[in-house]
Amino acid sequence: MSHNGAAATRASAESAAAAPTPEEQQHLIARLDDAIIRLIRQRNAECARLDRVRQSLGQPRVELSRENSMLQRYRDELGAHGTDLGLLLLKMSRT
Repeated sequence: MSHNGAAATRASAESAAAAPTPEEQQHLIARLDDAIIRLIRQRNAECARLDRVRQSLGQPRVELSRENSMLQRYRDELGAHGTDLGLLLLKMSRT
């Protein structure tokens, strides 16, 4: 076997050894889901707090320009489905 062929075989074996198993990958995804859920709950709590502050100051509960800016950010960062996610987050924070 040539030097290049041996190096390629070694690299392939190292890559396979470093790759997570499907179970490990599923565990990582589950941990990420847990973090996302925790952050959404935290976001909802902060939105509720902001609503109370605005109401106590006699301000409107909803600031459309801020919401539009948030939706644009999600669209820019996550693509077309980012807008859907942003809208869902806004809806969740209002319930």
